[in-house]
Amino acid sequence: MKGKVDEFAEVAPSTAVLKGKTDESIEVTVTVQPDKKYPFKIVESYMEKSLEGKIEYKMITLENGYVLQIKNSLHTAGQYFGRIFLKTDSPDNPEITIPVTGRIG
Repeated sequence: MKGKVDEFAEVAPSTAVLKGKTDESIEVTVTVQPDKKYPFKIVESYMEKSLEGKIEYKMITLENGYVLQIKNSLHTAGQYFGRIFLKTDSPDNPEITIPVTGRIG
C-alpha cells in the first residue's frame, strides 16, 4: 500500500535533548505547529514522574502554534529520560508525546 500521510502537527525537534555541564544553564525549545488541515488547541500538559525534579517546563501559546520551553533542574551529574504529554482538543490525535532526554556531566 502506498499513499501520502499528512502530518497532524510539526514538532521540532522531535526529541528534547538537554546536554551540558552541571554548572551550566541548559534549556531547549520545542515548537509545535498544527497543520492547517488539522487545527487543534493544547488543553493540558503533564510529564512522567521520572522527570520530576529533573526538569521544569513552560508552555507558551503563539498565534500559529506553541512553544514548549524545557529547562534542566538536575544540579548533579546524571542522565534521565521521560516524556511530556500534550493533550489536545482533537478527536483525531488527542495527545502529542515529546520524548525528553538529559545527559548532565
